[in-house]
Amino acid sequence: MDNIFLDNLKDEVKVGFVLTVAERVFSVISKDDERYPEGREALNKSWLWVESYAVTGDDLYELIDDNADFTGISEFAEEEEDLNIARLWSLLVDAVAYTSWEAYKKRKSKIFTTSVRGY
Repeated sequence: MDNIFLDNLKDEVKVGFVLTVAERVFSVISKDDERYPEGREALNKSWLWVESYAVTGDDLYELIDDNADFTGISEFAEEEEDLNIARLWSLLVDAVAYTSWEAYKKRKSKIFTTSVRGY
């Protein structure tokens, strides 16, 4: 069933909503957590796309999963032993992946269909 309300929203508004939820969830992560700066960077760059398209889908995706170094916020979700904290990192991964997907769509890039897992 189509949702006329959501269909009429701009993609940037949809991303803004997802990022607002992610911000709320991310606030649970302690600023003392050594992973915090990378999570904060991922959110900041996602917001930068919403505001000005100053980052690309590739820029955002690399924050999720940098295959060259096996780093990225997806690693935090996979390595976390506390299931509740792992879920927080997973939500952040999903929010940044959604933003990356929208960035690929905005540039009409066909690469997004294979680059962003499941989106």
